[in-house]
Parts: sequence; C-alpha cells; structure tokens
Amino acid sequence: MDYGVEDKKVDLSAEHEVKSELAPEVQNLIKLIFNVKKMQKSLVEMDLDLEKMPLGKLSKDQLKKAWSVLNEIIAQLKEEDKKENMSLIRDKSTRFYHLVPHVLKFGETLPLLKTEEMVKAKIEVVDQLIEIETAYSILDGVKGNNSF
Repeated sequence: MDYGVEDKKVDLSAEHEVKSELAPEVQNLIKLIFNVKKMQKSLVEMDLDLEKMPLGKLSKDQLKKAWSVLNEIIAQLKEEDKKENMSLIRDKSTRFYHLVPHVLKFGETLPLLKTEEMVKAKIEVVDQLIEIETAYSILDGVKGNNSF
C-alpha cells in the first residue's frame, strides 16, 4: 500500500506560536492533548511501523477498511468449519497487516489473528488510530489557519 513519500509535519512546539484567545492553561491542555511526539510514541508502543505508515498519511478510509476486516475475522471465527475458516482468517489477517503495517523484530512473523481476544485487541488499536488521525487532522487545520 502506498502511503506516499512525504510525511506532513505539524509543529505546535513553543517555537511555533499560534494566535489564540484561549487562557494559557487551556492552550497548554490543548498542546498536551495534541502532542504529536506522544502520538508517535503511542504508535510505536503498539508495534506499528511509522516508516511504512507515517502519522501524516493515516486515513480514515484505510482505518475503516482495517476495522471492517477485523469484524470479518470475528464472523469467521464464529463459523463451524474451522479448517475452511483458517484459510480465510489467514487471508484476512494478511489484509489487515497490509492496511495497518506492524514492526517485526528479526526472525518474527506477524501473528495470525485466530482468537476473538486477539482481534478485539487489534480493534482497540484501530480505534486509537482513528482518534490519532482525527487529532492530527485538527492539528494540520490549526497550522493552516494559524489560530484556534
């Protein structure tokens, strides 16, 4: 999947002053909530590959597709024919990892999403990614307007 070459950068550091009529305390809270470095750290902690999927290249459409694939896997796990379903689950797991690239350590392979618990954990990751994408989009808009 092509995420593009360039990663949009959003800078709300102290050097980049944004005009605001908000109280300084509220401004500091907003800066904390929309801290790009913390967002990136959160993604790394989820074993997501920021080189293949940079923060600025997240898209809601892509994340909705990933969420849909995970729900398809849950449906497959509930089916009776486990042997037939494992092939479909393997394909859908691969599709999910294609949509949401993960970091692999040397010698590791991506785990097959073969239990409902594993899938629910990945759904939580996708939900967090959607929240991060929304926050990043807001930050990008603030940078363009130079005020909030």
